[in-house]
Amino acid sequence: RVPGVDIQLDHPRILRRHLRLEISDKGIQITPLNRRSHTQVNDEDIPAEIPAAVKPGDRIAVGPFILMIVGAGDSEPAAPEPDDSAEEVELVAASGAGGSAPPPTAMPDYLRQAPLPPPDYSDRIPDGLGRHSVKYMRYLPHIFHDDFTSRFIGLIEALYMPMQWNVDNFDLFLDPMTAPTYFLDWIAGWFGLRFDHTWSEEQRRTLLAEANTLFAQRGSKRALSRLLEIYTGRTPEIQDLQEDQDPFTFTVRLPMRERDTNRTLLEQLIEANKPTHTSYILEFSGQLDLDVVYSKLDFGD
Repeated sequence: RVPGVDIQLDHPRILRRHLRLEISDKGIQITPLNRRSHTQVNDEDIPAEIPAAVKPGDRIAVGPFILMIVGAGDSEPAAPEPDDSAEEVELVAASGAGGSAPPPTAMPDYLRQAPLPPPDYSDRIPDGLGRHSVKYMRYLPHIFHDDFTSRFIGLIEALYMPMQWNVDNFDLFLDPMTAPTYFLDWIAGWFGLRFDHTWSEEQRRTLLAEANTLFAQRGSKRALSRLLEIYTGRTPEIQDLQEDQDPFTFTVRLPMRERDTNRTLLEQLIEANKPTHTSYILEFSGQLDLDVVYSKLDFGD
């Protein structure tokens, strides 16, 4: 596209360094000079900086132009035709021993591709806000109370008011019963807790709401029983005073079938919340838990 090259194509999508055309005894070769040089020969992409052989009759797509390779005895090619679907490229064509081709006629301005219009975001209004100012306008003198100023101030409100709402109501984020779901894991980090996918949202909120009390009673029979009740939804029976039990051993009996819960996670909960010097036996009643059965049935709508 710059003066001094052998083939000059005047188009805003043709940049400075794009293509080298070499003519020698071995034939004709073209080499794209830039990785952005989107060049095609007969509708096939040519990699950058890799010479490609062309022959008479081939069509070379260079930006919005189509160049035809013709032999000495063939008719003169038509003027390059703009192709608006081609991508942005840049061109420098250097001829070899075969001479140079005359530059094509400059493209008229009305054929130059116009820039795409900007996207329309007029219908995308933040939640809880409107197209016009709902708060800040009252702090301005009455002379500024017009439609343009109201819409302009509305843009500022769309940025700052959601942040102000979060700051004014941040106490709701710290309450496990009102905090957003994505915030529960962060609160759990205060107590060193980590939830897996088996914990429902209701179970997580309940445990975090009682975490302060449970940690104060950690290692006790009461705290362990309540923790297992939150996870399973059933009150366990913990026996530690049986005459036939081994010393420092207690039994945890859950009124549900083993297949209706996650035994591995239950054992992890018991290990983390029992007295460190004790052992335990985990038992299940083996009875059918109708609540679990009904929860897994799909009766449809």
